[in-house]
This record gives sequence, C-alpha cells and structure tokens, in this order.
Amino acid sequence: MRFKGKWTASFIVAAVLCSAGVNDDEAVVTGRVYPERNDDLAWENEFVAFRAYGPKTQRRGERGYGYDIFLKRGTRKPVLDMMYAYQLDPNDERTYHKDYGYGMDCYAVGPTLGAGVTALLEGDSLLYPWCYDKVDILRDGPRRFEARLTFAPAVVGGDTVTETRLISLDAGSRLNCTKVVYGGLKHPVELATGIVLHDEAGAVTTNPRWVSYVDPTQGPDNGKVFMGIVFAKQPSVTRRLDTVDGKSHVVGITRYNPGDTLTYYWGYAWDRTDITTLKQWHDYLDSFMSK
Repeated sequence: MRFKGKWTASFIVAAVLCSAGVNDDEAVVTGRVYPERNDDLAWENEFVAFRAYGPKTQRRGERGYGYDIFLKRGTRKPVLDMMYAYQLDPNDERTYHKDYGYGMDCYAVGPTLGAGVTALLEGDSLLYPWCYDKVDILRDGPRRFEARLTFAPAVVGGDTVTETRLISLDAGSRLNCTKVVYGGLKHPVELATGIVLHDEAGAVTTNPRWVSYVDPTQGPDNGKVFMGIVFAKQPSVTRRLDTVDGKSHVVGITRYNPGDTLTYYWGYAWDRTDITTLKQWHDYLDSFMSK
C-alpha cells in the first residue's frame, strides 16, 4: 500500500483469543486474591477453576506448594465468590468440599506439585517453591485472566534465585498457560513439571509432549478428574518420579539454562461434565498440542 504526499496511517492489530462458542458479552473468565482466606489467588472460566496459595498460608506454616483445582459443572457463570462466601460464613452450613450442583473442592495438594507446578530437581529430590510472595493481576477477563506470581528468593547451588510465574487462562480452554523464569540463576539446572499421584489405581500416561493422570479425588462418589500437562517444547523425558520424601508424581524433566523461559499448559476435566472418558481427555490433549 502506497500513500502520496504527507499521509500518516495508523493500524490496530487485535489478537483473537481461544473462545469459540462463548458470547462476547458473557464475562466468563475472572479471578482475584481472597485475603479473607489466607491470600488465596483463585481464578476460573466457564469450565474450570484453580487456586494458588499465598503468603498468609505460608505464615501459618501450611505447606501448600502445588496448584489446587475447584471442580465445576452445571453452570458457565463464575462460582468462586459464592463458594468462598459460604465456606467462610460461620452461619452457613454449606462447604465448598461438597457439590451442590455446580462444583466443589475435593482435590488434595499439600507438600506436592499438585495440579501442575514446576520445581527445581536435584537427583530425585524436588526443591519445592513455597506459597507465592507477591501477585500482580494483569488481566481480569472478560476473555482472559492473567497474573504474575513472584516467589521469595532462595539459594540454589550458591545462586540467589527468584522464581516468577506468569499464569493465564482463556475462555473456552481447560488448560492454563504458565511461563516460568528463574532470575539470578547462573548455572544450568533440571526442572520437573508434574502432577501428584494420589492413588496407585489412577491411570498414568506419558507422551513425548504431554502427561496425564486419572485422579480418583477425595471423598465418596465425587467422580474422577482427568489431569494433564502439555509442554510447549518437548522435555528431556516424561516419566514417573518417586522422590525421597515418599511422594510420587508424573513429570516432564527439562534442562533449564539461565535466561530461559519454560512454557507449558496444565489443567483438568471432570468426568461429570462433557469429557467422560480417558480417551476423550487424551484426544483433547492431542488436539490442544497440535494447535
């Protein structure tokens, strides 16, 4: 395109997010910090919901390292504010550990990688990050939630290292995108990105570019949860990792060099929604990876 004379042209380039099948006026992606519940950072879209534990949890001495999930069904609208409200109301008998028709929290995290955290790896020992130290919410819907989590500095091999995670969830997706950077690191390390194995009966599947696990959930009659991680770049190996602390995970192990950014996607599907079989879940991961 050519312009004669002293013409000036301005262009706006817009990025379209993965939100097929969702009305533009339907604000389905949202999240916030819940200071009333130990500084939890919790976020959701129309299909899935998640949380990361904050500084108040750490000050209480609770080792909530990994990502947590809230199961969701029966509605495309946000449910977390409502669930937190009745969970914390001493006059309300309801609990978010029970499903009232729109979802529940029946996933155990504790001192593990939970639903898809990355940790430094030394031999077969995971150097878990603790709860996040600071959070900046960069985008709160309507099509994407995005937050930057910064962790307290730690000494790793003589280097003072600060971990930063950029987490985003789009409308229409069951998987978050996470980008991890270790500032201050001066030597290569190995990273393990994985999912805790709560029960030996749950099926574990490894693939060069993704891993999955069928979690039986806590409590009776809660159904099963299909957990998964898709790697943007193929890791060195995907395998089961049994650590010296007695915890088992399915992980992708990656060689990380100073200045790198590790990118991966993690999330779940509940068999009480439209993904009811392991094959459907694996098809979803394959389709997501191909995109």
